[in-house]
Amino acid sequence: MKIILREQVDNVGQLGETVNVKDGYARNFLIPQGLAYPATDSFLNVIKGEVRRKQARDAKNKAAAEILSKEMESVTVTITATVGEEDKMFGSVTSSNIAEKLHEAGFKIEKKQIQLHEPIKALGIYHVPVKLHSEIHVDVKVWVVKEEEAVATETEAEPKKKSKAKSKSTKVQADAADAVDTETPVEEASAPETVVEENNESENSEEKSE
Repeated sequence: MKIILREQVDNVGQLGETVNVKDGYARNFLIPQGLAYPATDSFLNVIKGEVRRKQARDAKNKAAAEILSKEMESVTVTITATVGEEDKMFGSVTSSNIAEKLHEAGFKIEKKQIQLHEPIKALGIYHVPVKLHSEIHVDVKVWVVKEEEAVATETEAEPKKKSKAKSKSTKVQADAADAVDTETPVEEASAPETVVEENNESENSEEKSE
């Protein structure tokens, strides 16, 4: 049966190409799956419009992929792993793990785009290709480290945080001390009134004695 391909089909042909295939393959798979049209004059006109739209869309996607590849060239993904004796890893790092880390970094990459031929089962640095477009790939550096190393890296920042917190606390204490100093003279100002009252009492006692 003669058909017109709506998509590239491996071992069959390219988009817009007219090819001959077995009737069953065309009627039971290619046409129902939307991968081909029967090769009639009406469908020839339809496929021309589809090809133009697809080419325009593909050019746009390719341009976006080129920009994304430049942004991802310097990306490093760090994944922690639990290890046993001689740093032997428990489990492995998969395409899903890498895609998840890329999502956290702000890159919307699906696991099917990660071209990891087999899971990573040892610590180290790996360069994993990521498919952004049929013609564009970018290598992402994947650093697999043991948990202790990751914790050590995080705790290095703690003294700095504590130092900042201490300086803030010292400033608060100093401000509080300044506030106390400014309040003290107000309390002492009431002392002269007490003296006056004592003098009045002594004068009254002298008048009574006379």
